[in-house]
Amino acid sequence: MRLLVTRPEPAASALARRLIGLGHEAYVAPLTRIEPLEVSLPLPHLAETTLLASSANAFLPFQRIDIDQTHFHQVAEFWCVGAKTAEAGCKLGLPTPTVLGTDALNLVHQITQTSPRARVLYMAGLQRSPLLEDALKSRGIEFSVLETYDAPAIEQPFKDIKTDAVEGVLLMSPRAAEVFIQRWPGKNWPTVFCLSKQIADSLANKPKDVRIARTPDMERLLSLLED
Repeated sequence: MRLLVTRPEPAASALARRLIGLGHEAYVAPLTRIEPLEVSLPLPHLAETTLLASSANAFLPFQRIDIDQTHFHQVAEFWCVGAKTAEAGCKLGLPTPTVLGTDALNLVHQITQTSPRARVLYMAGLQRSPLLEDALKSRGIEFSVLETYDAPAIEQPFKDIKTDAVEGVLLMSPRAAEVFIQRWPGKNWPTVFCLSKQIADSLANKPKDVRIARTPDMERLLSLLED
């Protein structure tokens, strides 16, 4: 298939190389770029804080700081979405996640059955779904938000792409889905391969052929290309 890879760089190029190795034609067309913000952890009461993160990008501002100076080791509890987010947090000193969701919807489900040992600090992007915050509010869980990164849209992501020849587009986040709907210039919609249902829901039913991975992991997403 002739596929567009829409995730931010450098991950887009790495995935494109993998797709080419599987016999596809793959073209890199990032829809957003990730920009860490200048932030610091609210140091008081970290020992009474449950830290929540839905993306490994949440930790970008802290990756160049000495691990002892990040103060993450003081955090009482860690909730997150995905193994990559867990790995990024633990590398900075966070404890092993007590709640690890496969995607945001799964994490919300677990949150509704879990009570934090402390107040929650949600490390998030400027552009985000209200899903997690709504779930915390519905449970009456006290929380605050620390915005640690932005994902501004690329103005002309498809300017060098012959969109009429594109057969499929891979979408990895709800933010990417929203930008795709706004920016797609072609008359016809390609088949859209989504990592999760939450991403598909963000497409607002515009493309007619939308396929969703059974579970939100890359292997399941790539298996859709074989069907």
